[in-house]
Amino acid sequence: MKQLINRINQIPIFKLVATCFLLFLAIYSPRLKAIYVTYLVFAALAYVIIDRDFFKKTYFWLIVLGLLIPRLYASFLFIGNHYFVMIYMILLFLIVSFYQDNAEKIFSRNATVILVLIMGFAVLQKLLVPDYLNGTSLAYLGYSGKIFKYVFYFNEEYRDIFYENAVKMSELYKYPISENPRVQLEPIFKNFPQVIIWFSYLTLIAEILFIVALFIKKQWIKHGFIIFFLLSLLVTREETGFLSMLCILLMMHIEKQNTLYRAAYLGIFILCLSLIIVGKGEL
Repeated sequence: MKQLINRINQIPIFKLVATCFLLFLAIYSPRLKAIYVTYLVFAALAYVIIDRDFFKKTYFWLIVLGLLIPRLYASFLFIGNHYFVMIYMILLFLIVSFYQDNAEKIFSRNATVILVLIMGFAVLQKLLVPDYLNGTSLAYLGYSGKIFKYVFYFNEEYRDIFYENAVKMSELYKYPISENPRVQLEPIFKNFPQVIIWFSYLTLIAEILFIVALFIKKQWIKHGFIIFFLLSLLVTREETGFLSMLCILLMMHIEKQNTLYRAAYLGIFILCLSLIIVGKGEL
C-alpha cells in the first residue's frame, strides 16, 4: 500500500487531475446527445497516449473547451450544474497551462473557491426551497429508491417496495397536472417519513460543515470528515458523477505534504467511475 501511494505521489498533480478529468469526460460525453463530442473526446484520449505531456499544451485545453461550448450556448437554461463545473475545471486547466511553475498553488486556491461555491449554493438552494425543508423533495427520492438504495440493496423486500413505488409515480406522468393526480406510496419502513425529514436537515448541516472543513488546518480532521462525507453520499445517493468531480477538485485542493489523502480521493474517484461503468451509479 505504501509503495502504491508513493507511486501516485510521483505523478505531477497537473497530469493526475487532467487524466482523471478526461476519463470522466469520456464517460459523461454520451449524455451530451452530440455523437461528434463522444468521438472527439475519445480522440483526445488517444492523443494523451501519444503525447504524455498533453496536459501542458494550452491548445489541447482550448480544443476540449471548444467541444463543450456549443452545448452550453444551445442549452444554457436547461443543462445541469455538472456541466458548468466541467467548464470551470477546463478553464482552470487552461490557466494552469500558462503558469505551470505555480500549478499546485493555483489548483489549490481555485479548487477551494469552486468547492465553496458548489456547496454554498447547494445550501442556499435548500434553504430557499420549502419542499426541501419539509422533507417533500427527499421523500420523492426516498420512496423511489433514489436515496438509501445501497443501504437496502441486499434486501429483496425493500427492493420490491422501491420498484412498486417507482411504477406508481411513473403513472402520474400520464395525467395532466390540472387533474392533480395522486398515488399512495408504500413506506420503506416504519417512521420513514420522519427519518426523511431528519435526513434532510442532517444533509444540510453536513454540507455546511463541508465548507467549514475546507479551512480547518488540522489535516486529519479536515480530510477525515470530507472522506466520511463522500462515502456517506456514495452509500445514500447515486450521485457518482457529482462525487467524481468533487474528488478531482479535492485532489487539486490538497497541499503537497498531504499526498496520502490525495491517494484516498483518487481511490474514491476510481470507485465512482467503476460504479458508473457497470451501471450502478449515475452521472
